[in-house]
Amino acid sequence: MELSIGTVLLLILAVIITMLYNMVIRARLKMDESGSTIDILLNKRFDLITNLVEVVKGYTKYEEDVLSKVVELRNTCHVKPNKNKYNEGLNEAETKLLAVVEGYPDLKADALYLELMKQLSDVEEQLQAARRFYNANVTNYNNRVTTFPSALVAKAMKAKTRKYFAAEEDVKANVKVEL
Repeated sequence: MELSIGTVLLLILAVIITMLYNMVIRARLKMDESGSTIDILLNKRFDLITNLVEVVKGYTKYEEDVLSKVVELRNTCHVKPNKNKYNEGLNEAETKLLAVVEGYPDLKADALYLELMKQLSDVEEQLQAARRFYNANVTNYNNRVTTFPSALVAKAMKAKTRKYFAAEEDVKANVKVEL
């Protein structure tokens, strides 16, 4: 049984298309996975900020606006969070919380507060690394979707380029804390 040249070429083409398809799918899955890592870290950051608010509440009884802002964030972004907006809101809540802490020197020496601040700092570093990793995966995916020959397969899959995780403009600006 001999295969004709046309049949062999069709088989080679089918293998190439399958490989290109799988490359686009792998890039998308990797990007989605790194995006879920950001979600996990944002939730962890939220929980730490909530715990910090509880510690601070022990020292202050009238700073309820910080806690209400954190709870509002959780309720509005819990269903399907917009990572950029959620991150922006957490930054705002953290800034308000730190401004409150400045008024209570004894709080800064509290062991639980210090431990929570260390954990928050660690999560911030992990979050920065996760953002960089996510953006690298977005670049890889976008390259697969927009460059020849994988762009042909991506177009057939209706794959579209994705946006990078970026800070909002007001988050990029210097933070102004008013006491």
